[in-house]
Amino acid sequence: MSTATLNARYSSTLFADVVENPAQVNTDVAAAPGVQSLPELTKEDLPTLDDLESDMRTPDSGPPRKSFVIGDLIRKFGSLSSVFRVAGVAAMVLSMCLFLLDGMGVVNDTQRFFKMLLLTGLLSAGGFALSFLLKEQRGARSFFGLALLSVPVNFAVLGALLYSVFQIDAVSTVYPTVAHWEIASVASLGSTMLLAAVALLPVTVFGMSVMGREGRAWLSGALLFSSSMLLLPIRDTAFIAPIVAVLVFALMGVVKHCGEGIISLKTPAGRFVQALLFLPPAIMLFRSFWLYDVGSLSALVIALTVYVALRYACQRIKLEGVVCTALHVVCATTAFVAASLSVDVVSRVAGPSYEALIFSVVFGGLMFDIENRVKSIKMAKALGIFTSIVVATIILVHQQFHDDTAVFVIGLSVPIALICAGIMQQQKYKILIGGLTLATTVLLNAGGMIQFFLHAGWFGFASLGASAILVASLLERFGAVFSMRVRRWLVSM
Repeated sequence: MSTATLNARYSSTLFADVVENPAQVNTDVAAAPGVQSLPELTKEDLPTLDDLESDMRTPDSGPPRKSFVIGDLIRKFGSLSSVFRVAGVAAMVLSMCLFLLDGMGVVNDTQRFFKMLLLTGLLSAGGFALSFLLKEQRGARSFFGLALLSVPVNFAVLGALLYSVFQIDAVSTVYPTVAHWEIASVASLGSTMLLAAVALLPVTVFGMSVMGREGRAWLSGALLFSSSMLLLPIRDTAFIAPIVAVLVFALMGVVKHCGEGIISLKTPAGRFVQALLFLPPAIMLFRSFWLYDVGSLSALVIALTVYVALRYACQRIKLEGVVCTALHVVCATTAFVAASLSVDVVSRVAGPSYEALIFSVVFGGLMFDIENRVKSIKMAKALGIFTSIVVATIILVHQQFHDDTAVFVIGLSVPIALICAGIMQQQKYKILIGGLTLATTVLLNAGGMIQFFLHAGWFGFASLGASAILVASLLERFGAVFSMRVRRWLVSM
């Protein structure tokens, strides 16, 4: 008996009941009022999985049903519309960039800014038209997203116009033509800022209402506050770096406190507006590195801020994928840059003897954090091996070019710390690399060690023996407890 015949005869029963208890189904159908006598249903009459699969592939009546063809067409048109939508968004972003470069032949910078505001308004109007006239929400969100993207850009241009009139710091530089913005008078600046506020405030609120939904209030306030930092008439990187760091930490706190549990913020549109909050500090950093001199300390603060922001982004991604892996790689690169900058900063104060120690502590600590956050075992192992090799290389190179007691003590301490980390994490490659580094350091300094013990006599050997006994006693007494607590801490991270 085919599936179609079974459905026609016993349409009042559930298929699950038929499969589980056909005898009970026969009794229920026979007792139903108005039901004529029907042949008993046996297990031989039930359709098999092969019958169901055959019915799905080839319906009982002739050619394929039109619903399948229509569904395929709808899916094809849906993917085609997505392609056109992405291409349109890319073209609009390119047009914004070209406009900032040449200004479309406007007379002065004020008119250039007003046309940028007009473009923002037109993008919002396009979103309204698609939403209310065509009832097409995806295209509307694209236009509103572009309008929101232009808000920090407008604030950046307005900040450049403001800086041409008011300057708190005394930074002087030669601006390229693209980055040169100037306004005629203070009165023109006041009217320009008033018009910008009238145009950008409703665009931000309406755009966040569409993209952020439940979080529109705090998202609008956060974007306006973050963008307003671009208006500060300060360009000295010694001030910009801590301002950016505080701003990024504040934004992360706001997103974590207000955005948790809001489902609409887990959609692509919600993630876009959350990422958009960090565009103004990114513009501030790009402006500083492009147009002004950046010192080592400012660069170090910026590098650590970028690392913390990337770490926060990785933690918000639940599943390991290409994006998360790329963020981990960028985190590792940022850790290397931060360690190098810390060496340049500290060596000016402490001298070159402690360069390897500073690099090992900063780079090893940041990479240790990344290694324990990565969910992929293979990637965590690769990062651990990379970190161990880099630290060991730095230690040995430092031993080769510097010859003093502090360098030798650092050459012993860092490999021992690497070995201890390998023991606590139960990673043999760290123990091996640390042991080889320790042995190489001892061989490189063998002559100095022999001279030390020859000059120290019995006191040197007594100190060495007492130190070895003390270390063994500490390991025996606290080693297991310390290792267990460290493992629990690593698991809880």
